Amino acid sequence: MMAQTDYMPCTYCNSREHGGEIFSGLDKQLHKVCWKEDCRAKHKRESSSVSFQEKMKLKMLHKCYYEDFYGYCESKAVKGGTLCIDHLTRRCDMCGGQAFKICKYRGYKDCNKPLCMLDFHSHKNDP
Repeated sequence: MMAQTDYMPCTYCNSREHGGEIFSGLDKQLHKVCWKEDCRAKHKRESSSVSFQEKMKLKMLHKCYYEDFYGYCESKAVKGGTLCIDHLTRRCDMCGGQAFKICKYRGYKDCNKPLCMLDFHSHKNDP
């Protein structure tokens, strides 16, 4: 199922502008953050603490914590690891390291590029 960002309001300012980033909240529902600087800052602050809590919980349960469009994978992790067999083979599109998430950019084109914890890329100039 593809989420349409045109119809979803920004969680922080209720703007319905085209594009933005879709994320899964603690309530397991899809939410959107627009590209405004203040909304992005609020989202980054909130998501970093939520992300840490979720990852620790999944690590303790020996479940995969690869983050995709709908949240964390939560499949059984390989013995002694933190990812499932499917996600262990994914490499970062920017540096070639182990990928732990995808780019969740939704605009004219969906990105979905695998990324490691350190790399990111910008879609600021995309249509």
